[in-house]
Amino acid sequence: MPLGSLRIDVGTSIATAKDAPASAAASASGFVQLAPEVDFSYDGRGGSGLSPGAASLALAGDWTSGWELKGQAAASTDAKPLRVPFAKLKATPVIQVGPVPVVVNVGLTCYLQVDADGRVNVDIKQDLKGGFRVGGDYTHAKGWTPVNTSDITATSPRATVSAAGKVKATLGTEASLGLYGTVGVTADVAPYLRAEAEGEASAAMDGSASASGKWKAFGGLDLSGALQVQLKIFNTPVFEKPVPLGALHREWKIAEGAGAVSTGARRR
Repeated sequence: MPLGSLRIDVGTSIATAKDAPASAAASASGFVQLAPEVDFSYDGRGGSGLSPGAASLALAGDWTSGWELKGQAAASTDAKPLRVPFAKLKATPVIQVGPVPVVVNVGLTCYLQVDADGRVNVDIKQDLKGGFRVGGDYTHAKGWTPVNTSDITATSPRATVSAAGKVKATLGTEASLGLYGTVGVTADVAPYLRAEAEGEASAAMDGSASASGKWKAFGGLDLSGALQVQLKIFNTPVFEKPVPLGALHREWKIAEGAGAVSTGARRR
C-alpha cells in the first residue's frame, strides 16, 4: 500500500570548532524524498491450530536524497554524536485483508547526526537513489525470518578534505510500522558521508621543514531494525523479545588525495 511521496529539504548550520576560521563555518544541506509503502500479507491456509500458513509485514519504498556537508564541525560532546530530528510524519491507513479491515500505524522521523573530532575541514557532496525493504516474513514451518534489503546507490560525488582528523554525518530516517496501534517493525535507513585525513610534519635546526598528508572521503548506507515484542498478526506467535533484522552496511569511496610541501633551510 503506497503512502504517497514525502520530500523534506534541510539546510542548517552545525556547531563549528572553536578554533576554526570564519571561512570554515560548518553546515549541512540537502533533501530527502521518500515514497514509503506498507508491505503486508496474510495467508490463513496451511497453518496448524490458530497459526496462519504465512504472513509478512515490512516497510518498503523508494529513496532519493542529495546531501552536502561543509566546514569544520565541532568535536562531539561527551563522545556522543550530535543528533537532531527535523521532521516527523505519522499515518494510520486502513487496508482490507479479505473481509477484515486492518489498521496500520506508520511513523517516520527524519534526522541529522554529526560525529566529529573538531579538526577536519571538509566539503563533501553526493546524491543517492534506490529502494529498500525492512521487515519480516512468517511461515508456519520456519517462524519469522528477517528481511533487510536495499539497492540504494550514489551518484555525483564530490569531495575536498583538509587538516588531519575525521567527521561523519548522517541524514537518515527512523521508521516504525505496526498494526492496531502497536509497533511491529522498527527500522533505521541511514545514508552517511564521512571523511578522514592524516598528516605529519617535521622541522630541522637549519630552519627547513616539511609536511605531508593524505585523505579519503566515503559515502555509505546503514540499514538496521528489529521485529518487536508487541508484534502479532492475527494469530501468529507473539515474540518473547525483539528479533534483530541484522545490519546491512555498505560503503564506497568518493575521492582521495595526498600531498606534500617543504621549505628550504634558512640562509646564514
